[in-house]
Amino acid sequence: MEDFSFMFPVKVYCGNNSLTNLNILKYKKVLLMYGKNSLKSSGNYDKIVTYLNLYEIEFIDFGGIDKPDYKKVLGAIEICKKEEIEAVIGVGGSTVMDMAKIVSFGALNDNLWDYLSHKEDPTGLDHLFTVEIPTYPAGGSETDSAAEIDDFENNRHGSLYGIYPDVAILCPYLTYSLDIKQTSYCIMEQFVQASCSMLGSVGIGRRIARSVIKNLMYSGDILLKDLNNLEARTNLLINSSINVSGLMSNGGSEIGYSIYSLEGIGESLLNMSYRDALIVYFPLFLKGLYNNNKDLVLEYFNDLFKTKNIEDGFKMLYFIYDKYGMPKNYLKFGKCPSDDILNEFCKACDPFSKEEVINIFKSGFNQ
Repeated sequence: MEDFSFMFPVKVYCGNNSLTNLNILKYKKVLLMYGKNSLKSSGNYDKIVTYLNLYEIEFIDFGGIDKPDYKKVLGAIEICKKEEIEAVIGVGGSTVMDMAKIVSFGALNDNLWDYLSHKEDPTGLDHLFTVEIPTYPAGGSETDSAAEIDDFENNRHGSLYGIYPDVAILCPYLTYSLDIKQTSYCIMEQFVQASCSMLGSVGIGRRIARSVIKNLMYSGDILLKDLNNLEARTNLLINSSINVSGLMSNGGSEIGYSIYSLEGIGESLLNMSYRDALIVYFPLFLKGLYNNNKDLVLEYFNDLFKTKNIEDGFKMLYFIYDKYGMPKNYLKFGKCPSDDILNEFCKACDPFSKEEVINIFKSGFNQ
């Protein structure tokens, strides 16, 4: 596959030579943000640094990111101000890339939590030039305008909406270090996200969502046999970027997006990762949705799998889960919280009542 580029409005460079586009950085001092050990142990850190040195771009390391930690965001912002950083590069999964967006915004705007708590609107405000380089293609943070963060010291969650990165570099060989388990999670996280866009979508949006899912399944079958297949790796990166573009939900209902509020129950009460919580919750979500809107779920299964009834639809869905070794319930993550805890924690979320939300979650503890 030849290198190419497109714009979303983020300028996206895709291909094995895409790191050469770091030469667009006219800034000579950048903050390089990344995760813990994998970037260096995989050799990907050296590959990126080679190009920064080639283009004479001075950089300051800010590694060790393993969770969306507001305290680390503040530390990175202080470095940006003290060192007169001109651009931020986020390398890794969505957590790192989200934090890069927040740091680039916070470096130029005071009272950051007012924006993260939505007391103030960030729309139209400046941020440092931001480059995102995904090495774990799943959440699509490299091309969307959202960023999530947790203030663990004060037990509060924040989010920044409306701030896009300037450039995304999709370099397939940076994902070659992902093993079969990590690759399978990338595929299934994207599958659920695209499926939630497909629910309630219409017209071209629905066809784009279906194509994204079909492309995932095609690429997944290849990667199960050959983890280093260039075309399949490239497809994962492109799919991740398209998944969050909004193209798939234009003109339809946003009923599928309520899952992003509901999957957090597993994260909060069972200490699950986002990817596990989202993937386990999706079939439960569909079953709950079927009770409210049978036609919507049947239409999804028929459009994707050509099934005519709900039983066959779930059979096909669980076949995909088994193929990629995905968890299908909460049993391995902990015990079901008490009714008192659930009643206190859970809230109604359209289209579900509070009681339905609780029952859907509790159903995830069945065999």
